[in-house]
Order: sequence, then structure tokens, then C-alpha cells
Amino acid sequence: MGSAYRTVIDASGTTDFAVLIATSSQPNPRCLIDNITIHGGNTSEGSAIEIIGYGEVTFSRCRIEQTYSPGNLIFAEELDEGNVCVSFINCVIADNTADRSIFEAYKSFRIINSTLANNYAPVLFEEGFRGGEPDMFLEIQNSIIYNTVPYSIANYPINVSYSVLDDIGDMVDMGTNVIGADPEFMGMPDNPYQCMPGSIVEGVGNIAAINAYSLFCRNQDIIGQNRTVFGVKLDAGAYQSQTPPMMRSPENSSSGQGEADAMSGNISVYPTRLTSGETLYLEQDGSVGYTVRLFNTGGTEVLSRDFSSSVETLSLSLPSGLYIVMIYDADGSIVHRDKIIVI
Repeated sequence: MGSAYRTVIDASGTTDFAVLIATSSQPNPRCLIDNITIHGGNTSEGSAIEIIGYGEVTFSRCRIEQTYSPGNLIFAEELDEGNVCVSFINCVIADNTADRSIFEAYKSFRIINSTLANNYAPVLFEEGFRGGEPDMFLEIQNSIIYNTVPYSIANYPINVSYSVLDDIGDMVDMGTNVIGADPEFMGMPDNPYQCMPGSIVEGVGNIAAINAYSLFCRNQDIIGQNRTVFGVKLDAGAYQSQTPPMMRSPENSSSGQGEADAMSGNISVYPTRLTSGETLYLEQDGSVGYTVRLFNTGGTEVLSRDFSSSVETLSLSLPSGLYIVMIYDADGSIVHRDKIIVI
């Protein structure tokens, strides 16, 4: 599902909060916000998103982007001493600014299979005004946190597991299978935070975190691809690449310390911007045999070719768009990644 099928809330010029969500006063209420974009909020006070009530509030396949708040980016407050738990599943929270914190709650937030990127706030997670409740926590699973580095993180539980972080690992309680690395965003106009095929995020996720919510929200990533596919492991972040297992480098899918960076200097791909029918050149320093595969942004392979000469030429007759070039050695390990644009 592309952006044309999304509900877009352009919140520019709002004066208190961009979006207010009030949950039911009935016992154990559940509220699902699915497939919306909240864009461009610029509040004069309060929060970009404010949640009031109690029960479970889940954002599924949503985008929160380019908002500004002098308070908190997302604030959750329970009423009548009830509990409010806010979950973000398969969401992108990116390019936002808040003067206080990214998340503030009386109780808890859960971030599952979501991407937080290029956000600014002094504090990542802050307690609500009543404060001090021992069950307050921020749980992050199967997610990406990139360039979202606050000055501080509140001193109560923040647990991160099965995720890819850039540089906040020394500030949180690290759980199982957390990788510190660049997630390699493709930077496409419609989905700038989708990762390249073969990225370190592939196969990092824990399927149990998604299964716990499968009855409440759709088991799809932010653009509608199924999260669970036979033979494909769950990726970290808001997007599921669905790259077939045989296309993955064993180093990248486990330890994340593959040889791609060390070897990529031996291979050149040019030009990186060309018209359909123009020649693409692949040049290698040496006589090692490689396989080149081209993927479109949906992860579908559109070309595969073996080459062993020092210079290989490919005449590309492809639709306009961005393509990912993946080059593998004889053992199936990724030794070079590149992006080309066909115009």
C-alpha cells in the first residue's frame, strides 16, 4: 500500500496538539489507529499527539513525520487511576522535533517493528506528572533507532531487544540480539526509511513480538507487505524486505560483520544515473568471479549475471526508478552494494 492509499492528517498550524485521542471509559478498552500519516504539526503548546484515557492504544502502519512541539512529541495520560499502554507497530516516526521528550507517559510505551529516525528531543522517554510508578517502562523490539539521540534518557526501565541502533546503546538496558550498525536507508522519496536489500536489519527480528499483536492489527509492514513469509525471517524496522534467504550474506544475517565494506573498494559500478537502454559498467580489480543481481525497491530481482572479466557491460532496459546493485562472491557473500537510478 503506497502513500496514495493512506489517510493523511496535515496538522500544520495546530495550536494545542496535532492529534488528540480519547479512549473509552469502558473496562479494558482497545483503540486501533491504522494506516495514517500525521504530517507537519506545529503546535504552540502541548504535544504533537496526545492520548487521554486508559486501556490499549495501538498505532499500526502509521507515519508521524516533520512535526514540532514545544512539549512532548507523544504524550499519554491515563484517567481515573487506570492504565494506558501505547504501542507503535510497523510505524515510522521520523524527522520530528520536541522541546521536552519524544515519549512521555504515566505508564508505558511499546515500540514494535518500527523505525525511529532523525528525531530531536532532550529526553527519549520521560515519566508523567504523577511519576514514580514502578511499572512504567519503554519496550523496544524488532526496531531501528537511527540518529535519534537525546541528551538523556529517564532513569527507569527502557528495554531494547532484537533491534538495530546507531549510538544509544550505552544509555539503555540492552536485551537479546541488539546490533549497533547503520541500517542503510535507501532514501526513496515515498519511503526514505526503507532499507536496502541485504541490509544488516534482515532477519534480526523476533516473530513472537509480532504474533502477540496479530489478532489486534494486521500482520503487515508499513507498505502492506506480509511480515511472516515462509522461509523468510522477520526484519527489524517498519519494512519487511522479503529478500529470499539465498540472497542474504551469512555474515550480514547473523553477526552483522560481513566482508562487504572491506571488499567493496575492489569493485566499481558506474554510471549510477543512466537512461533505460544505456550501458552500466562493472569493473573489478582482480580475476575473482562474481554474480551481480539487481533488485527494484520492492525487493524483486530484475537481473542476474555472472562476470569474471575485469570490466563487464550491461545494457539495462528497465522502467524508471531506483535499483539496488548487489554483487556476490562464489560463496554467496555480499561483497558490494550500490544504488543506480534509471531515468
